[in-house]
Amino acid sequence: PSFATADELRIPAAGLSIIHEATLAAPEAGILMELTASEGQHVRKGQLLAQLDCRQAETGLIQAQIKERMATQEAKNDVKLRLAKTSLEVAEIDLRRARDSNKRYANSVTEYKMDRYRLAVDQAQLEVEQAERDVETANLILEGAQNAVELARVTLDRLRITAPIDGQVVDVRFRKGEWMQAGEPVVRLLQTDVLRAEAYVPLGDLVEDINGRDVVLRVDVPGKGIVSFEGNITFVSPEANPVDRKVQVWAEIPNRDGLLRPGLPGELVVSLSEQEEEGAD
Repeated sequence: PSFATADELRIPAAGLSIIHEATLAAPEAGILMELTASEGQHVRKGQLLAQLDCRQAETGLIQAQIKERMATQEAKNDVKLRLAKTSLEVAEIDLRRARDSNKRYANSVTEYKMDRYRLAVDQAQLEVEQAERDVETANLILEGAQNAVELARVTLDRLRITAPIDGQVVDVRFRKGEWMQAGEPVVRLLQTDVLRAEAYVPLGDLVEDINGRDVVLRVDVPGKGIVSFEGNITFVSPEANPVDRKVQVWAEIPNRDGLLRPGLPGELVVSLSEQEEEGAD
């Protein structure tokens, strides 16, 4: 049973459990080429724990990067476009001069030559349009090459097993050089720096909302005696069990000095006096 007074609510039967854990599986089938994780090791988020044979994926990334560099050079190459624009300017100058000559001196430039000048201008305009299209195509090829590099990186990353959370390695299923099938568990992590204290409170003792309230967990730590840990209530179930009329309550407890272990029992003491003082004000 819990015990409620004006200042506090005592919940004697609270059990500690893990909040965050992760079982990491092999994303692809292959040989385990590198293993840096070991039982008991504390790891940081993003740290490499294991890696499958990635030589083919690394080669694919290098090839994709070479093609990207080639596509980048081609996309920056505007020589054909500048040459086409220059040719158009020259053709337009020739046509303009021929027209001016005919204005000053009638029929000084034959119609045949005028047609050749106009044809040269039209041809130069088409060459400019083609060069502009070539630039657009080169940019699209570059975009495709960049996507290919990103895909190659993703493929390579899939062969690396990294820690998704800060935690401690508690189980390693494979050893270096072994073959793994896709989806087989490789490493299991537990995050123990913050634990969950879970308890059940009689509905009649919840005379006020305790969600978010400060809480103290008192635990009999082996070799240390009774030790108090501060935390706060993070969840109060909106429903009560219809049989025993109890409500589930969770509290998050920082694991100071790593003294707490999942499975240890303890007593939760929820402070109520602060809320009463706020109400009085």
